[in-house]
Amino acid sequence: MSEILFLAHRVPFPPDRGDKIRSWNILKSIARIAPTHVCALIDPADAVDTGRDEIAALAASFHVAPPAHARLGAMASALMTGQAASVCAFSSPLLKRRVATILAERPISAIYAFSGQMAQFVPRETRARFIMDFVDMDSAKFAQFARDTTGIEKFANAQEARRLFAYERAVAVRADLSLFVSAAEAALFRKATQLDATKVDVLENGIDLVRYDPAV
Repeated sequence: MSEILFLAHRVPFPPDRGDKIRSWNILKSIARIAPTHVCALIDPADAVDTGRDEIAALAASFHVAPPAHARLGAMASALMTGQAASVCAFSSPLLKRRVATILAERPISAIYAFSGQMAQFVPRETRARFIMDFVDMDSAKFAQFARDTTGIEKFANAQEARRLFAYERAVAVRADLSLFVSAAEAALFRKATQLDATKVDVLENGIDLVRYDPAV
């Protein structure tokens, strides 16, 4: 039986903020399709065992690792490597090794990466179908920050916008499909990258009407 690898930049449980609500509900849906292996980075604000029982109850396996760098370390790594600091901030050699082991040992037919930073863990030579859920276009945010700031802050934001956009476009080119949270966000990305709707599409957020009853 084919299996799925789900990558997340934060442990999806508890679903107590926007990105984790989205990733948790997507994970629950994916886990109904096929055995799903979850690899996630530990948010420094969370305990190491956060969400372990809840995710283990629906996943074939669950693996976590801390990011390799704190904020200043990520900035230093970006300066040395020329990468976007946003990507360096979510790097993890430990998680990369765990992903490689899963891909080598399990019949993974699809990889769902939640948040653009997680594309760095998807090998370029993978034969699995690669779905990239960017959620939104992070490079556009830094470009806006650059327009709204001055001096060294403006320079830093503009540089991050350029580096991050180059990364996002390269990821979208190799992904089978890239997803965004709204039609406007997807259209912005298509226009910037010149990729069409066969490569860039929309997966909107919904509302859990069982948990949030509009009549209450």
